[in-house]
Amino acid sequence: MQHAALNAFIRKHAESSGWVASVCAGAFLLGSAGVLDGKQATTWFGGEASLQAQFPQIDVKFDAPVVVDQRVITANGGLVAYRAALVLLANLTSTDAAHKVYNGLGIARIGDWATIESSIGVEA
Repeated sequence: MQHAALNAFIRKHAESSGWVASVCAGAFLLGSAGVLDGKQATTWFGGEASLQAQFPQIDVKFDAPVVVDQRVITANGGLVAYRAALVLLANLTSTDAAHKVYNGLGIARIGDWATIESSIGVEA
């Protein structure tokens, strides 16, 4: 994060890009480059306090897996990265296109927690 050339590269491309996105700890890189100054953002689950402490100019959201602020999307990571990607796709194309990709990926197949829990097979 202390790499001046990398921070300059990130800033330059953030200024000229339509959208900027980060997943997991990528928010720390965007924060270091100043891209998240004055914006809402999130990072990996459990890393929010660290992001807030290191970059007090960011309005870190602790309770949101995906945060969209203007043209910047940040996400916790893992499966949530798909959610962020679909939000970005909808913004770049259309909600219908994002929904088609969502259906094609079959993300809904994993179900809610009750469905997942019922598949664990742990006996009491």
